[in-house]
Amino acid sequence: MDTLTSMNVFRQVVDLGSFSKAAEHLAISPAMASKHLRHLEDCLQAKLLNRSSRHLSLTEVGQNYYRECCHALDILDSARQTAQQGVVNPQGTLKITLPIWLATPYFAQILQQYRTLYPEVRLSLYLDNQRTDLIAHGFDLALRVDRSIDPNIIVKPLTEIDFYWVTSPRYFQTLPEPITPQNLERHLAVTPNYTSVDYTVNSVADSNNTMMLKELVVAGMGIACLPEWAMLAELQQGRLIKILNAQKAQTLKLYAAYMNREHLSAKIRTFIDFLAQRLAE
Repeated sequence: MDTLTSMNVFRQVVDLGSFSKAAEHLAISPAMASKHLRHLEDCLQAKLLNRSSRHLSLTEVGQNYYRECCHALDILDSARQTAQQGVVNPQGTLKITLPIWLATPYFAQILQQYRTLYPEVRLSLYLDNQRTDLIAHGFDLALRVDRSIDPNIIVKPLTEIDFYWVTSPRYFQTLPEPITPQNLERHLAVTPNYTSVDYTVNSVADSNNTMMLKELVVAGMGIACLPEWAMLAELQQGRLIKILNAQKAQTLKLYAAYMNREHLSAKIRTFIDFLAQRLAE
């Protein structure tokens, strides 16, 4: 028999003063209530209750055990309620790993809007262009742009990210000929070193930080293929310009990745749903 259940039966018997009332309260039979008490006494090797046809009374051992039993059951009930609150109500720290290029005013506004809706959630953000192991590093969630997704994680597509070839007006003005797909490899370029690329260029610098690549292009170092989200302000201000007739270089999906759909906490569920809705807009 389950000892924890037996403890709860014992408490109800003492609180209500009879086996029949405790059995009715717990939706079990009086005989089953008696079995739970015998199980508890056998486990403890001690008599807890003196029983007659009309009266119940606690033994000295039973009095001490009743106090400790109530204390333990109250602690467990409090822990249960706290855990269930996290499933029903978004709260606690949400630890997320996400690409460096999401460090933009646009995405920061989205995060602020989520926090406005769910003020009991604390966001803990780790920006990294590497594929981080969620379990090993204790992350609740990952935002990823990747051609391949690990088979042991669950993913939800959120939106598509467009990549463009860009350069600075300074570099563009020095070109002796227009940039075309056929002559890309003859142009100076900066490239990511955290992922493989499917194009051939004359890379004069590389970085593990997308925002560093953007700044190198702005400084006039050459061309680069960058996600549009990472350079919205620079494009609007004219510090970067799209080349190749502003045609998309590629489009990749942004995913939310997490480990288990079962018993998903409210903070993870609401964050994913909120992102999916906002990014769809």
